[in-house]
Amino acid sequence: ELDPLPLIDPTAAAQYLGVRRHTLACYRSLGEGPAYYKFGRWIRYSKADLEAWRNDVDALPFPSEAADVGTLRLVAPALAARFLTVTRPCLANYRLEGIGPRYCRFRRCLHYPVGELHRWAARQRSTQSGGEDKRL
Repeated sequence: ELDPLPLIDPTAAAQYLGVRRHTLACYRSLGEGPAYYKFGRWIRYSKADLEAWRNDVDALPFPSEAADVGTLRLVAPALAARFLTVTRPCLANYRLEGIGPRYCRFRRCLHYPVGELHRWAARQRSTQSGGEDKRL
């Protein structure tokens, strides 16, 4: 007799980690999160991989979003816009023009990785002297 692999579906994995199933999908689309198996269109997780990933995440400090560059935390567009001190329509324009921070889309929901918001903001920093932007 052949016993089945000890794998669980994304719904059970999300419950095990205490996150939404959507959050796991966002992690997968960004190439982050716990290791998983993909059999055709079916996604499965091992509890050992989930536990290892949870322990790695729990070991990382979460002092504040401003200092949290290395950890993958996903935030909604409203919080991302507030963090960048821009309006939500401005952030939407950045997405449409392809010049904004990297984001995750799953169905109709968008999320931004906090670390990507930090990296994108750092790339926008200008060290020009003279005060004003010289672009026309």
